[in-house]
Amino acid sequence: MARFLLSTMPGAGCVAPAQPVVTALIRRGHEVWWHTAKEREELVTATGAHFVPFDRAQSWDDLPPVPDPGQRGFAAVNTMMRRLFVDRAPGQLADYQDILAEFPADVVVSDGACLGADLLHARGGPPWAVLHDTALIGVCPDDPPHGSGGRPPASALERLRYRAINWRTRHVRLRAVTTAYQQCRRECGVAPMRRGRTVFDAMVSPYLYLQPTSPALEFPRRLPPQVHLIGPLLPEQSGEFTPPSWWSELERVDPIVHVTQGTSEVNPADLVVPAIRALAGRPGLVVVTVKGSDPPPDLPGNVRFAEFLPHQELLPHVDVMVTNGGYNGVIAALARGVPLVAAGWRVDHPEVCARIARAGAGVWLRGPQPTPEEIGAAVTEVLSNPSYAENARRVQREMAASDGAGAAADLLERLATTGAPVTRP
Repeated sequence: MARFLLSTMPGAGCVAPAQPVVTALIRRGHEVWWHTAKEREELVTATGAHFVPFDRAQSWDDLPPVPDPGQRGFAAVNTMMRRLFVDRAPGQLADYQDILAEFPADVVVSDGACLGADLLHARGGPPWAVLHDTALIGVCPDDPPHGSGGRPPASALERLRYRAINWRTRHVRLRAVTTAYQQCRRECGVAPMRRGRTVFDAMVSPYLYLQPTSPALEFPRRLPPQVHLIGPLLPEQSGEFTPPSWWSELERVDPIVHVTQGTSEVNPADLVVPAIRALAGRPGLVVVTVKGSDPPPDLPGNVRFAEFLPHQELLPHVDVMVTNGGYNGVIAALARGVPLVAAGWRVDHPEVCARIARAGAGVWLRGPQPTPEEIGAAVTEVLSNPSYAENARRVQREMAASDGAGAAADLLERLATTGAPVTRP
């Protein structure tokens, strides 16, 4: 039996992929302690893991990753990234050290926002793995520039251009984040990173990096050897779902369009409102979910609203999903063969949308805040052109052939046994 310490931020996109991995480890007889914010205790204990609340580690509410008033451009990005990654790392490290004094874990597993794991490793802590919860970007020097939604380089010249852009972004435009992390390391009693490395390098574990996706949805490129595409990490059926009063309509009406902005961007004006206007009065039903929001006023007769519906319950009924490009939602849809209309323009969403388009599994509406006309035309295109559904089912078949949670557990067991980097054959 091995001991695993898992640390995640409390966002739904961080917690949900970890649940099946923790469940798989516990079923194999391993012991897992899960470190996250207090509001996630019920979800943690449902997996059988031992819950450890944040003490000195800071949640989103404690330290919002927002820029200072008046900041724009890369100055704002530097501030946001410092608060998101660097400023919370000392508290994470302090919590990890306290936990390990009581629970000597063989492996620490963190999400991508836990730089405290890198600090712990630098201070002689156990091997650590990253369970990534966003698009696979920034691990190769010739990846398309972040936020561009670009495709892999098609030539040696384009590869050099990408490398130059990425080097300038990391070493010049976002240098302040690395400078802050170097200072953080010194204050935590850790030697600075060697010359040429940046804070982004510290986010990639040299031991094991778990990416919950399949090759059909990834750009072909030379990945670091410790990066593993393990397949989707999907929650199990809970058996506790109480459907809304209109749920039976899903069996009688066709088509069903699902509209969602995920769990992090919940301003209905961005996507939900224009989507409702675009789809009002059409045949079938439009099922809208917006976390923490009341229904928009004057809903059309073909629209049904809920604050939250489990994807594993809803998606089997859905013909097309309109999404902001949130990573976990897109993976959930394609794992069930649902084609997409994607309108993502923030964080990693352009990269997610680019992968949907490359796979031919949906339409990418480029640019911020699509119009009702653009959304309506895209939904019509996906519903009328069978190639999108066929390609979504192709991705689904590849994902179905993998066991994401089992693969993650296998790799983590190898790391716990050997203490050495777990590389691809």
